[in-house]
Amino acid sequence: MKIYFFLTALIALLILAMPKSASAQLNNDKEIRRLDQLEAASIKKGDTITLLRLWSTDFVCNNPYGYIVTPPQIIHFIKAGQIDYSSYERDIEKITFTANLAIVMGKEVVMPQNKTPGAGKTIRMRYTHVWIKTGKGWRLTARQASNF
Repeated sequence: MKIYFFLTALIALLILAMPKSASAQLNNDKEIRRLDQLEAASIKKGDTITLLRLWSTDFVCNNPYGYIVTPPQIIHFIKAGQIDYSSYERDIEKITFTANLAIVMGKEVVMPQNKTPGAGKTIRMRYTHVWIKTGKGWRLTARQASNF
């Protein structure tokens, strides 16, 4: 009887302990998915104010054209119409959390328009994002995007 009581108490404690970590993981997952989609929507809209809030101060991007760019350069491209999409779809395939980092991998399909390279074509890309959790919340710190 003592063993039955002990095992029941142990199982109950394990069940109570699991939701906290699982819940935190689920909350982080939902938040990263929301922020990653917000970043894509902000690129499509040319919303540089939101982008600057989402990106860390030392954000760096290895863009699909083989250049490493920083926020001032990206903002310039947006304002000059060189980053301008009629549609932008992002599909997150995997999020991995480690310490205060979230690594997001997936695919994107964009339709460039106007002065953006590839205007009028459908461009498919693979991407990786590295989000870092700071005192101010999650900030995108690195992006790698490659056309395929």
